[in-house]
Amino acid sequence: MNILNKSTMVALCFLMLAGVTGCGKSRPSTFYLLSSLPETEPVTTRPVTQLKLSIGPVRLPEYLDRTQLSARTEKNELSIMEYSRWGESLKDNFQRVLLVNLSVLLETPHVYEYDTRDIEETDYQLIVDVHRFDVSNEGRAELIVFWSINDGRNNQLQRKKSSLHTESPSLESGHIVKALNQLLTDFSKEVAGVIHLME
Repeated sequence: MNILNKSTMVALCFLMLAGVTGCGKSRPSTFYLLSSLPETEPVTTRPVTQLKLSIGPVRLPEYLDRTQLSARTEKNELSIMEYSRWGESLKDNFQRVLLVNLSVLLETPHVYEYDTRDIEETDYQLIVDVHRFDVSNEGRAELIVFWSINDGRNNQLQRKKSSLHTESPSLESGHIVKALNQLLTDFSKEVAGVIHLME
């Protein structure tokens, strides 16, 4: 009787393990990236080929320091999309796309990430402090960012706040990323416009 019970228990354990293995397969994640402007984007009426711009520091709030996409379902509540993920750190992606966008918009190859060792070699330094970069449950995508432009001697030339928004047709992940991408494009164009006026 004991042998039978032990055999039955072993068989049951194998069945349970098989069930866990078969039913425990998680849904595959989808990965997203923000994208930069194409090189053929029509931009300015005059080239600024020698302008040198460094970008950074760039700061994003901690609630965006996660791999998953999120939506703001209530004023003080976030909905985390477990299977919709950023392909890399959102801060790094944001900064790199901003860098490429400004290179295109200002028509200069001399745009690079901020490095204190090279600050005196730049004409301008762009400092970015993002306070909000998300979509609400009504589909309103919003970017709130405080930013400043310094010269190569660390003198502040401009200090601004940008509040940008657009509408996402749904809370489907692809639509959210597209709306956020549009906000970053709009912000890039605003910064480029200010720099053009300073030239």
